[in-house]
Amino acid sequence: MKILIIEDETIIAMDLARLLYSLGAKEVKIVASAEEGLSWLSDRKPDLIIVDIKLRGSMDGLQATRIIQKKGPFHLVYLTAYNDEIILKEAKDIPNLGVVIKPFTPNEILNLFSKIIS
Repeated sequence: MKILIIEDETIIAMDLARLLYSLGAKEVKIVASAEEGLSWLSDRKPDLIIVDIKLRGSMDGLQATRIIQKKGPFHLVYLTAYNDEIILKEAKDIPNLGVVIKPFTPNEILNLFSKIIS
């Protein structure tokens, strides 16, 4: 399984990648911005994309996922530290497998990972 993580907090991205490898992922690519993620996707099709909703830079995760799903569809999971009802409602309008609130537990990631491999 190939996974793209779009997350600007390095420690969180690395912890998540380590967990995904332990669950059987073959390749995990980490990028820190929506623009980098879109560029990486231009010639690849990962099995799963995990996107932080709030990203530094000119584009946030929601803007990026609108573009991503037009190129897809892709299996998509949101990662966020914000449990804001307005943001979560907007996230639900874009096809996704779920939203994981930071800090996440390994079990939450395992449950999402299982949705894809089943």
